[in-house]
Amino acid sequence: MPPAFLINAAAMLVVAALTAAPAAGAASAIRWDTRIDRAADLSRETGKPILVEFWATWCEACKGMDEQVYSDPSVAEAMRKVLPVRVDVDRDASTARRYNVSATPTLVLVDASGDELFRFTGALERTPLVELLRELPVDIRRINQLAATVAAEKSSCSSLEAFARELQRVSLFVASNRYYERAIQTDDARRDKALSGRLRAAVGENYAALQRPQEAIAWFEKALRDLRGRPEEAAVQISLQRVQLMANRK
Repeated sequence: MPPAFLINAAAMLVVAALTAAPAAGAASAIRWDTRIDRAADLSRETGKPILVEFWATWCEACKGMDEQVYSDPSVAEAMRKVLPVRVDVDRDASTARRYNVSATPTLVLVDASGDELFRFTGALERTPLVELLRELPVDIRRINQLAATVAAEKSSCSSLEAFARELQRVSLFVASNRYYERAIQTDDARRDKALSGRLRAAVGENYAALQRPQEAIAWFEKALRDLRGRPEEAAVQISLQRVQLMANRK
């Protein structure tokens, strides 16, 4: 019969293995797809946003997230809010180029049209990732609809503005600014100073929300040049003063 200490050691190994089992199960609970187009069909159907992780087999940070972050039950639960997709940058270099991915891991939130809504480059710890996922919109059906309209009407100022406003409403400020800036470049905005000023002021508000006061100040000043003598001028002046105070505090 084996010595008692060997029996006890074996028992401890069994207990350790059973204790570690839930973490492995949690990792497998995240059902990664490998194709954005397949997830896009589900996004149109369910309204869930698509979260794409660009990774590589040689990426040590990616391995670390697998072992320490995605294996956590709270992360697996939070990921149920999105449609998770993994893209191997070596196997699918064209998709990595499409999203200008230059480092791994990179997380990119996209809508059903494949338009980027948000990105984060680098490894994330468990708590920041869970908090980030909680802040994302639950249902992007409206965003999907507006993205499809913009795709069909690329030069429509009203479509671009409506899309930018919806992104702003759900706090996707960086993506919102991309579409506000596209709207500013349209013929309608070039002809209509009041419209141009309103769009520029909206960009300023987004930068203020991002706690980037210098950019906000620059855009509010541009807006005021378009809105001089118009009813909207006073509100933009107040916004400008607010971000100037923010800049002074920083």
